[in-house]
Amino acid sequence: ESHLAQTAELLRSEVNYLEELTETLFQQVVFWENDSQNRLKINRLALRQTHEALQRRVSRKVLQKVMQKAANFEQIEKLTALIYAPNRTQTDPFPGGAIAIVDGEWIVFNFFSE
Repeated sequence: ESHLAQTAELLRSEVNYLEELTETLFQQVVFWENDSQNRLKINRLALRQTHEALQRRVSRKVLQKVMQKAANFEQIEKLTALIYAPNRTQTDPFPGGAIAIVDGEWIVFNFFSE
């Protein structure tokens, strides 16, 4: 039982560490264009330099802000794939109407009403 408690504590510590890394990375790579709440962009070149686990965590955090609800696995993977996608590649609309488009070094979200 004490081994289980120790393992749980290790996992809690690792999750907290990953959450801190994710928040720091999010602050470095995600921007509201011209301080507008209508155009969010992600620096995909900076994200390429990170581990895929952090890429997914940042994608999940972005989608949670964009969709105002938790993202599912397919939505997270759809956004994460744009990190390495060719220029002008875009997603189909996420719930809420936002579309993510590759624009050079950026992934740009355009918001449309559904």
